[in-house]
Amino acid sequence: MSLSLSDAEQKTESAVTIDARTLFGLFVFTLLAHGIWYLATNPPTGFADSDGYMRALRVETLWQGGGWFDNSIARANAPYGDTSHWTRPLDVVISLLAGPLVPFLGVKAAIFWGGALSGPVLHGAAAAAFAWAALPLVGRTAATLAAIATMTQFGLISYGAPVRGDHHIFFVFLAALGFGFAIRALDRGRAGESSCAGTPTGVTRALNDAPLPGRAAGWNAVLAGLAAAAGVWIGIEGFVFAALTLAALGLAWLAGDDPPDAPKGLRFAGGFAVGLAGALAIERGPSVFAVEYDRISIVHLTLGVLVALFFLAVRLGAARGALRSPLARLGAALAGAAAVAGVWVLLFPKSIRGPMADVDPVYVGFILENITELGPGYTLERFPAILGATVLALPWLVWRLWREGREKPGRWFWAWAYVAICIAVFGALTAGWVRWTVYSGLFPCLVLGDMIARLTERIAAQKLKPVWREAGCALVVAFFLLGPLTAAYATAIVVVPPEKKAERERAKVCSVNLLADVLNRPPWSDRPRTVLMGVNYGAEILYRTRHRVVGTPYHRSASGLRETFEAFAAQDDAFVREILIRRDVELIAICPEGKEGLSREKGGFYDR
Repeated sequence: MSLSLSDAEQKTESAVTIDARTLFGLFVFTLLAHGIWYLATNPPTGFADSDGYMRALRVETLWQGGGWFDNSIARANAPYGDTSHWTRPLDVVISLLAGPLVPFLGVKAAIFWGGALSGPVLHGAAAAAFAWAALPLVGRTAATLAAIATMTQFGLISYGAPVRGDHHIFFVFLAALGFGFAIRALDRGRAGESSCAGTPTGVTRALNDAPLPGRAAGWNAVLAGLAAAAGVWIGIEGFVFAALTLAALGLAWLAGDDPPDAPKGLRFAGGFAVGLAGALAIERGPSVFAVEYDRISIVHLTLGVLVALFFLAVRLGAARGALRSPLARLGAALAGAAAVAGVWVLLFPKSIRGPMADVDPVYVGFILENITELGPGYTLERFPAILGATVLALPWLVWRLWREGREKPGRWFWAWAYVAICIAVFGALTAGWVRWTVYSGLFPCLVLGDMIARLTERIAAQKLKPVWREAGCALVVAFFLLGPLTAAYATAIVVVPPEKKAERERAKVCSVNLLADVLNRPPWSDRPRTVLMGVNYGAEILYRTRHRVVGTPYHRSASGLRETFEAFAAQDDAFVREILIRRDVELIAICPEGKEGLSREKGGFYDR
């Protein structure tokens, strides 16, 4: 991959291609960036948190003959067992990466490294997909820079790191794909297909930046729907990206840029519903009609079908001459949204409570208070790292929208409006919950790439000595790509109190690996035993030993977590003894220096 930052090659408004070598170069460069980051940051020797260990354990169970549709975790929430809300796509990715390693490392180590490699591989795929996605909107140079920018976003680099091994970075890859298809669907320079406005407007030949050369432009909306459905398959939070994509297509229809029968909205909704149906059949099999709220189920397919039915109703109404004015379309949209929501809640009353509908509200409160990634992102310590790129992107984004709005017809106005919607909504969500940082780290990169490409082009056009031109380009790149991270590290040095830094260092002595080594030797290795310990360490004990645990930090293990918390906080020994006997607990492990997720109230069982 070659890229001259002072080269004025950018052709922002023309259809250009991005060759396979560049995409592959971006993929490899992402892997190298993760390797450098891993070696330079003194990472843990294992996974960063319990998610990586629990995911590896799931894959091991699958390889050992556990059923595809079996989500049970027999040794968690002892002695009752537990189930997982995770789905299988990442398990497949880990298995594909682990398979070639088995002859050299053995099964367990191969699965561990398959999980470790899954983050960088999916991040690399996301970077390449994002370059392709941004191509028609900003041109080849800016699209390549946008992909490179994903490697300097803290959220993406951290969630895609080898020490994670969880599904969050998978959302980024699917969002990049869906984003690219949706941008092409929003291209005003391509005609759509209308089946009810008299004569069809025709099927345009795909430009050379389209995903499927020679196919109708409307297929982009279908493919965007399929990508959004795949995101929901990974996790229910994928519905947010699907809703924002539908909102962008809907705004273009309301404004009259899509025919009255909303062909793009119908195609997106159709692809989304079909994708959900396929994912549900693959994931759930014989339990396809089971009602669950925290992972893909008939609840979510029903919503997708209801949205598709709304667009079918729009098509019928438009065929009868209705919906020709923006006001009529707005009325239809509001009535349709109310009808879809009303029918869905009528069929599934608990859906209004979201993915945690079946979870004890007390535990939901515990999650919000104690899980770091559900904490706020607006704090001074976190803001520069996870929202710095958003702040840099907003002024340029406003200028872009103003510029596109002035042009007639403003070919990319709705595409840029879609970018603005994604950046604004995911930025607001990240300010409230850190876990959304994977999205707030992705979409501003398109704007950063566009800014860098245009500014370096301007610098290259100046009559300056070559050394000053190159220095100016380098400063622009450094400011926009490394500025937020530099500010984050500087803020951390100033803001993070010394006692918190000392606490992080002390936590390193709580090595579950060392504890597991003890538990895997006599006298404790003769049979499986139940261990009561901090919930943050439960999954790693399950992974490293054959013992059982009471609590793990997952919402379906609410009873195990609650009783772990209550037992260690209790003042009454009889209360503690009842829990220990009922759960057949033989061993209790504590590590006061670590982050166990336990109450340490004075006079409580933990304290005593």
